[in-house]
Amino acid sequence: MKNLIDLRISNNHIIGPIPLALGHLNTLRVLTLDSNQLNGSIPSELGNMKDPVELGLANNDLSCSIPKSICNLASLSYLSLHSNKLTGFIPKEIRNLRSLTWLVLSENELYGSIPDEIVQLTQLK
Repeated sequence: MKNLIDLRISNNHIIGPIPLALGHLNTLRVLTLDSNQLNGSIPSELGNMKDPVELGLANNDLSCSIPKSICNLASLSYLSLHSNKLTGFIPKEIRNLRSLTWLVLSENELYGSIPDEIVQLTQLK
């Protein structure tokens, strides 16, 4: 799997945590695991992916805060984390995702204010 570019495993009945090893797939550009039964946290290791453009983890049972390491993915244009049980604040480091055109965080348990830094995401549609 060292040359894997696109991994889409959405709309299944996959259970358990997100494997940490996915963060070490350096060629991975698209990772969508939407609409499964994944639980636990979003591994900070996903922030190690080299140049991903799409990350979809929506419609699962993820219950954690949004890891700041996700904000290291400067090439990311699509980030969908909606319909989980995410808690905490939207990290201010989100400003680093300057290529984002699509950001969906709805239907979680986030709290606090929307960080001012979100206005730096000028590519959002």
